[in-house]
Amino acid sequence: MNMTTPDAEQGRMLCLATLKLIARDGDEAVQVDENDRFTEWRMVQRGRYCFAEKPANERLPRRIDAYEVEDGENFLLDPQRKLFSLQYRHNGKPPDLHLVVLQPCERWLGDVMLTLVMALDMRN
Repeated sequence: MNMTTPDAEQGRMLCLATLKLIARDGDEAVQVDENDRFTEWRMVQRGRYCFAEKPANERLPRRIDAYEVEDGENFLLDPQRKLFSLQYRHNGKPPDLHLVVLQPCERWLGDVMLTLVMALDMRN
């Protein structure tokens, strides 16, 4: 079975769980680019995955990008390790999102969904 993109139900669940995790657990973060410009993000890391909500820029809409990272306190968001991007089409309630899959999901979808569900099930 070649599953390069999730089916419709898997895509909806991935979007919902990612939105909920960013809304509930996302912390403010600042990114500094090569031109010393500051951009504010909301970001959360769970295990091997990092989810970063980024504002719109001249090239891309507001979005949540998911990366596979080395597990630990310090990590690098490598564009080549970006798994998917949830791009906001508009900011309605609920938002209209476009899922862009950047890596074949048979490699990561099950583990990401398990990570998201476990993170959302944690009691504080």
